Amino acid sequence: MPYHYISTQSEFDAYCTELNKQRSQDFGNYIALDTEFMRDKSYYSKLALLQICSQTEITLIDPLGLDMQPLSALLSNPEITKIFHAGTQDIEIFYNLFDKTPQNVFDTQIAATALGMGNQIGYADLVKRIIGKSLSKSHTRTNWLDRPLKPGPLEYAADDVIYLYELYPALCTQLDKLNRQHWLADDFNKLTDPAHYQINFDTLWRRVKGHQRLRGVQLAILDEIVRWRETLAIQKDRPRKFILKDEVLLDLARQKPDTINKCTEIRYFPKNIGPESLKELLQSINNGVKKPQQDWPSLPDFQKLSKHQEAIADTLMAIMKWAAAKNNISTDTLGTRKDIDYLVRQLESDNQSPLLEGWRYENVGCHLQDFLDGKASLHIKDSTLELMSNN
Repeated sequence: MPYHYISTQSEFDAYCTELNKQRSQDFGNYIALDTEFMRDKSYYSKLALLQICSQTEITLIDPLGLDMQPLSALLSNPEITKIFHAGTQDIEIFYNLFDKTPQNVFDTQIAATALGMGNQIGYADLVKRIIGKSLSKSHTRTNWLDRPLKPGPLEYAADDVIYLYELYPALCTQLDKLNRQHWLADDFNKLTDPAHYQINFDTLWRRVKGHQRLRGVQLAILDEIVRWRETLAIQKDRPRKFILKDEVLLDLARQKPDTINKCTEIRYFPKNIGPESLKELLQSINNGVKKPQQDWPSLPDFQKLSKHQEAIADTLMAIMKWAAAKNNISTDTLGTRKDIDYLVRQLESDNQSPLLEGWRYENVGCHLQDFLDGKASLHIKDSTLELMSNN
């Protein structure tokens, strides 16, 4: 696939300025974006290649050594739709570069979900299904930070973004036909919510694998030392596991070592942590030990559903399956058993279930609510389950 390769600042500046002036097309102003990045040895993803497809050309941009700021204005232009597939990692890169997320995005994976193609369909599968093209997987393990990049990987990157560009009008046509464009707004807003890409130090402990096995002051210690690890990982731009593995964090929380020597004796404790960082780690452990009980983190009180609640959840699950079949989409597009269980637990609280929000409320939540309120009931008609109004 022919492409334009940009590696100089002057070319990049001019390109972004010109693309910002793009004229309307049949489906409005839109561009497709994809990124190649490396993250195996760093905390932050290292942008290694940026691919953009517009109505006139495919452009591959070498970001190494470039000031990427001119791209910020393009991404912030609300008149140009930015097309991604499973765009969370791409958007995270842009957020870390510009401290803001793109405006007016369209994610083809989310759109495919609304069309009943299942949750999280892969890009190659979607291209094959919609466009009928088979994508090569021969360069998925390329080191994109190597220079110069060879023609093979560059052609692979160009192919990726051209089909992403072609997917957009095809998916829009299908969504319009089914009147489902409005289903996507909430999910796209969540995708570009800056809070999604900000580090929440207060909840880091929940991301430690195995934290559920800790209790009381152990969780308080884990909370403190995971903050220490995150801060050090950011400072050194190294993956969290390169600082301390999760299993070491758990052992530190359990054993509560009160000296540096006791810390370093823990199994799998790394030998490359400097003396100052070790002092800070020990201080973090002490802070956790001394933390007042009212400030200890606590695990969610998700008790097992009672038999009565299980029966309600089973019935609500049947309604969700009915709603999915009615809309010709997979059940997990609407929600999961976990969502149903959460709804049942919240029946006597003010917490809102995702099933009662946005397009999911329109397609299943309203039916669940009607059943729970006694306004509708389940019937068998012609060997098929039906939800019928009681009015």
